[in-house]
Amino acid sequence: MLVWMPEPWLSTTVVKSCTTVLVRILRYSNLDDDLMLSLDDIHVPTLTVEQTLQFVLRLKTPGPAGRQAGIKRKDFDKEVLDTLLKMLNISHTKHTLVGDAFVRGVSGGEKKRVSIAEMMATRARVQCWDNATRGLDASTALDFVKSLRVMTDVLGQTTFVTL
Repeated sequence: MLVWMPEPWLSTTVVKSCTTVLVRILRYSNLDDDLMLSLDDIHVPTLTVEQTLQFVLRLKTPGPAGRQAGIKRKDFDKEVLDTLLKMLNISHTKHTLVGDAFVRGVSGGEKKRVSIAEMMATRARVQCWDNATRGLDASTALDFVKSLRVMTDVLGQTTFVTL
């Protein structure tokens, strides 16, 4: 939700939400890749977890200059997919439908982790995670936060998180 905000970037106004921070950054930058994970996990219910993540990877896989020499796009996508599934402990759901209220699929916590993996796969420069740990157990939430820290350091991302 983009809102017109009259305050300049360096105002002393207290930032009240992750959305507000993201809006301000987008207003004062020219970044192409900026994402926000919303509270609702909305997916195509008839796709499997693997197909959902492959779709994102096909759109966001870097060209030959962005990958190690000699690694093909297909191999890169497979490695990233497997890494994300292992990192978020959803490897066992790889061939399960995502589902929704009408189509039986993965559980609520697993669906949340699919949303997280989907957003991580984009490697966006600015990421806003709004209450991303909702529906996750404590150990999974801790693993998620550690994964964000690693991705932020390794990929040089800007990450905003509200828990």
